[in-house]
Amino acid sequence: MKITCGIILENTEGQILICHPTNAPKNSWSIPKGLNEDLKDFWETAKRELLEETSIDLDQCDYTMEEFPRLFIYKNKRKCLKAFWVKLNDNKIDQVKLECKSLVDSDFPEVDKFMWTSPEEALKLVHQTQIEAIQAGMSELSDFG
Repeated sequence: MKITCGIILENTEGQILICHPTNAPKNSWSIPKGLNEDLKDFWETAKRELLEETSIDLDQCDYTMEEFPRLFIYKNKRKCLKAFWVKLNDNKIDQVKLECKSLVDSDFPEVDKFMWTSPEEALKLVHQTQIEAIQAGMSELSDFG
């Protein structure tokens, strides 16, 4: 089973960041995420994907992170999501120009739009597996929700 690693990134106003994959339907959004190729460090994969897809370098931020204790299985059962909830502790992120540096087939960016939105609104826009992760974060994680 393939593992994709992602970050639910919450700003100081309680909004989370979602991204629109280039060439996806208009109402199809996602948390920043990507495949973990070596099955080793899921946190490093999630941070790398956040950086590639948004230009946000968590190593330059003040944040609190909580790891979900379980995987979220996609309906096709060929892939699962390893998710982390990251809460930013300052407004430093407001200075970052969101920009995707990851290209698809060297032609176009993997992500073409970004939106900060409430977790409740994000539930209407993201993939089912990510809905489950956001709902779990809102209700299960000790420092969040």
